[in-house]
Amino acid sequence: MDLRAIRYFVSVAECRSFSRAADLLCVAQPAISRQVQSLEQELGTQVFFRTTRGVDLTDAGCLLFEKARAILRQMDELKESVRALEAEPSGKVVVGLPPSSSEVLGPKLIEECRRVLPKVELQIIEGLTLVLLPWLEQGKIDIALATDPKTLPGLVFEDLFEEELVILGRKGQLPGRADLGSLLIDHGWKLVTSSHFRRLIEGCLVRESTLNSGVIIVDSVPAMKQLVRAGDCLAVLPFSSAYFEIARGDFDCAVLPGRPKRRLMIGSKPCSSLSSTVKAVRTTVQALGRKEDVIECLAPAG
Repeated sequence: MDLRAIRYFVSVAECRSFSRAADLLCVAQPAISRQVQSLEQELGTQVFFRTTRGVDLTDAGCLLFEKARAILRQMDELKESVRALEAEPSGKVVVGLPPSSSEVLGPKLIEECRRVLPKVELQIIEGLTLVLLPWLEQGKIDIALATDPKTLPGLVFEDLFEEELVILGRKGQLPGRADLGSLLIDHGWKLVTSSHFRRLIEGCLVRESTLNSGVIIVDSVPAMKQLVRAGDCLAVLPFSSAYFEIARGDFDCAVLPGRPKRRLMIGSKPCSSLSSTVKAVRTTVQALGRKEDVIECLAPAG
C-alpha cells in the first residue's frame, strides 16, 4: 500500500472533497483521484461515496481512515525521532549528586557539559542516595550518582568509580598511616562519620568496642568538617570530600589499613526510555569518571 495514496486518502476524507484536498496539498486533482482509485482497487472495495456536495466515507472507508491516520502519526513521529538522533542535544537535564562528591564532580561536570554539550541546560541537585533514588524513580531527576544503591525495578546502574575513604584531621594532627582505633584511644578524640561510611570501615578497625563508644554519626559533610576544625574530632570521609582543603593545607589526611573504598554508580531509567539529550549527559558523566584530573581526586598519592 503506497504511503502517498494513504496521505491523499486521509486529506480527501478530512476535507470531504477532492478539490479542497487538491488545494490543500498543492497537487492536481486528477493525480489525487488516480491515487484513491488505485487504493480502492488494491483493497477491493470502495472507500468513498461520491455525492453532489463532495464525498462521504463508506464503512470500509471509515475503518481505513482511522487506521491510516494512526499510521501517518507514527510515520511522522518516526521521522522526528530519527532526525533528533542527528540533532545537537539540547534541553534541560537534572543530575543528582551525593554531597560527598558534589564539590569535586559538580564543577567538573558543568565545565565538561559546557564544552561538549553547549545547548544542554544542566541542573545539579545534592542529595543522599536514599533521597536521590526515589527522585529518580519519580522522574524528578534524570540521572543520579549513588553510593552502593540497592537494585530497584525500573532503574539501571553502572559502576562509575571507586573512591578511597581516609581519616581527616586538623593540620599536624595525623601521621601518614594511622591505626584509627589507637588514635581514638591514645588522644581521646571522637570519630565523626556517616552511617554508610561507618559500615564500610568496620573491617579495618581495631578495638571495635572502644570505637563504638566514641563514634558520632553525622550524615552531613559540612558538619563533619566543622567538627574536625573544632579540634577534638577525626572524620572518615571519601578523599574527594576534602580534596581542596587538603591541597590548601587546611586538613591532614591519613590512609586507613586496607584502604577501604566506597563505590559510586551512575543510575537512570533504562537507556531505551531516555531522550537523546539525557543519554548524551549520561555518556559525559561516564567519560568524566575516567579523566585524570578526576581520578587524582579519588585517593591520596602513594
